[in-house]
Amino acid sequence: MSCPPKKRAMIQILMRKKRSRSFKFSYSMKGSRIMFSDSKASERWLTNIKSKNKLRKKRCIVTRKLYSTEMLIRFVLSPEKTIVPDPWERLPGRGLWLEARRDIVETACDIKAFDRVMKQEVSVSSALADMVEQLLLRRCIELIGLARRAGNAVAGFEKTRTSIVNGKAVLAIVAIDGAKGSKKKLLSGRLNFPVIDVFLRRELGCVFDRDNVVFVALSNLGLAMKLQIETYKLAGFRTTFPAVE
Repeated sequence: MSCPPKKRAMIQILMRKKRSRSFKFSYSMKGSRIMFSDSKASERWLTNIKSKNKLRKKRCIVTRKLYSTEMLIRFVLSPEKTIVPDPWERLPGRGLWLEARRDIVETACDIKAFDRVMKQEVSVSSALADMVEQLLLRRCIELIGLARRAGNAVAGFEKTRTSIVNGKAVLAIVAIDGAKGSKKKLLSGRLNFPVIDVFLRRELGCVFDRDNVVFVALSNLGLAMKLQIETYKLAGFRTTFPAVE
């Protein structure tokens, strides 16, 4: 029986570990289990996997409270001594974390929290909160566009409603400036269905090459989960939009 690619890759990793750490192991192709002949090696492997799955927590430099990084925005100090937002956590340097809220970012600028933590005078843009909002918006639009190109996103009331009723959709998006009662009409009979409502019609329209889009449904669970995390952060910077009824 041929070995599936994922299991073959896992076995190759274990073989490398065997050569580097000199411990014996045996594996079973039944299910996806890997059985170690050395119990301590098995414990180390499981501990490593569990630690990677744990949510990382960081302390907000304004509120001084610990939060999951999924609720925070990272900032770094550039070589020009300027504070730069890094919402994707890719830039090098020491990370400065703030709760994903416009008022928290503005407070950090007012009380010079970045100067205090870095122990030096740094340059902070007066439009730092707006910069973060635009970066988060771009990231969200990219995720929706990725879902569309993969065939996992549909737009329009009828297609979105059909996708929800048929059980194919895992997440719905309703434009914040859509018609009054549009959200309630879309979710008729399914009021507990997850919905995101932080985008404008024109912003959703950019993804589908239209002037305006009010309703979108996503059918890919992985992309939907990522989008929910990013839109949670984005919602903290969009405080002036009326709620969709």
